[in-house]
Amino acid sequence: AKTPYLRELKELDFGRNFIGPRGLRAFAKSQNFIGLRSLSLRGSHVDEEGVVIISQSKTFRNLQILDLGNNEISRTGIQALAASPNLENLRTLDLWHSAAGSYREVDAGFRALAESKAFPKLEKWVLGDNHFGVEPLRTLANSTAFRNLRVLDLTACGIRNEGAHALVRSETLGGLQRLKFGRNSISNELREALVSRFGDRVTF
Repeated sequence: AKTPYLRELKELDFGRNFIGPRGLRAFAKSQNFIGLRSLSLRGSHVDEEGVVIISQSKTFRNLQILDLGNNEISRTGIQALAASPNLENLRTLDLWHSAAGSYREVDAGFRALAESKAFPKLEKWVLGDNHFGVEPLRTLANSTAFRNLRVLDLTACGIRNEGAHALVRSETLGGLQRLKFGRNSISNELREALVSRFGDRVTF
């Protein structure tokens, strides 16, 4: 984090390492990485404290891609992400299999994300393999903050008919070019309704 020789770096992949709060704090305070456009911390044991550090750091305000998949982030971390004032340039946010805690805590965290206005430029959102209830989906479906979304991955999120119905009726998500919806338990009627709404843009 202290080296001056990486100031031109645009992409940093720290995936599948062990990065604790001390290491993340060093990067978050360094002006040497203000030019980063892509940061991957996939499977790097990032917890809620680490996500709070990332969310509050101005060093990462130019990020366009942030991959936090395969970590264990509690509701506090997810809510910090949703409230971040520094991630407005994100185009891709990957949270695959990242939420930790009880079903209610995960649900509250993702509801905060769905209510967030922190990502006005977001085009790709990976939420797969996180089980949450219908309220985050209802909120997302009715939000005006995600009209730029083009890819939404909801694979294996435990979504049932009520959640699928919210997606079918959503005006916000009409611009989706790809909706990944595999491994969710919905009726044939709702499956047909999703196909009717999104055509070949939805995959099961």
